[in-house]
Amino acid sequence: MNNPIKVNLISRSIDKLDALELALFHPDDVAIQRQLLSESGEVELDSDRISRSDVCILDVTTAWPEELSAYDKGQYSCELLVTGSIEDAALLRAAMKSGARDYLPCPQDPFGVPDELYDRLIEVGTNAKKRDRALTHVNGSRPKAGSVTVVVNSKGGSGATFLAVNLATLLGDKKRNDNPPLLVDLDIQFGDLSTYLDMPPDDGLVKALEMELPFDDTGINALIKQHKSGIDTLTTFSEQVRSAWDIDGNKVEMLISFLVAEGRDLIINMSNQLDPVGAAALELADTVLVVTEQSVPHLRTTRQMVRYMREMGVPNSRLRIVINRFNKKLEITHEDFKDAFPNLTLLTVPGEFKKVIKQINKGQPVVTRGRQSGNLAKAIEKISDHVWPKETKRRSLFGKKS
Repeated sequence: MNNPIKVNLISRSIDKLDALELALFHPDDVAIQRQLLSESGEVELDSDRISRSDVCILDVTTAWPEELSAYDKGQYSCELLVTGSIEDAALLRAAMKSGARDYLPCPQDPFGVPDELYDRLIEVGTNAKKRDRALTHVNGSRPKAGSVTVVVNSKGGSGATFLAVNLATLLGDKKRNDNPPLLVDLDIQFGDLSTYLDMPPDDGLVKALEMELPFDDTGINALIKQHKSGIDTLTTFSEQVRSAWDIDGNKVEMLISFLVAEGRDLIINMSNQLDPVGAAALELADTVLVVTEQSVPHLRTTRQMVRYMREMGVPNSRLRIVINRFNKKLEITHEDFKDAFPNLTLLTVPGEFKKVIKQINKGQPVVTRGRQSGNLAKAIEKISDHVWPKETKRRSLFGKKS
């Protein structure tokens, strides 16, 4: 490899640093730097060294909250792999929040470094270099910017796909003379967005993610399908069950950024599974709509979902709770949600089950062009006006406000 992957090893143990370096020693492919942290006390990272790296491998200890927090504060652009001898779900969530591409357990034995660490390093490092080239291309030639709205169920079947389809239809009506909105199905395993629009099943999203970098307009546009309403779609479908963990979240982030740079307004239908694909979308989201219902299980899972969003760095200003199939007579009330989420905006969609199912089975949105009639369509229009007001400051490329 003419351009070796620059990797920075960080650990509190010199034995572990030696073991990691031995496992990764391939001079033609990998250029290694290392930093030994103090065995206890404050974590002081070498920012200059990390900023010059393609990949940082952080070996964590029982003090992993402080170690990951120190990395978070640096807001480094290099890729992160986390290793350690601890198996803890909270650690996995924190590592994902820090942007880690993987967590590879390593035993206390310093010579027990798993063989797959080198393969994962090469994969992540190569993608990092491709990403840098892709982002240079995007930054240099695409000054325009769109927006990203994520719609996600707090609990399966709450109506996120239905809401995403109808919001996209309304936005398409607002933007008749501009780029049509792009409806994206990020439910890698069970995406069925095309069914809601009576379109043939298509696997355009996964094909896009399989493309070589940098992305190009011609290749991506060939995978985008237009619905008769005028909105564009990028959907997911497969006869084989896929795992979102097999998808590179880094490439998802690059694809979203590429589409936003073209001036696209994205409405993303996201799985409620906590995976790297969803994490990439949340990182770039201007607005996140968490769709729920009026039941005790829904209230509990909504609390969990909101807690996860906050751990992922999504501020309250971008979060909205949408209570679908809302009924004032139910035991769990609007006030219960206000008490549970005092700092969040609550929106409601009335329950018109028969009408909704009829339209879904026909593959037609509930909303139509022009002025909406009926309580259901008007409620969705109200959410649309809330997310995309007439006068709004647009979000510039890669999440920065313009």
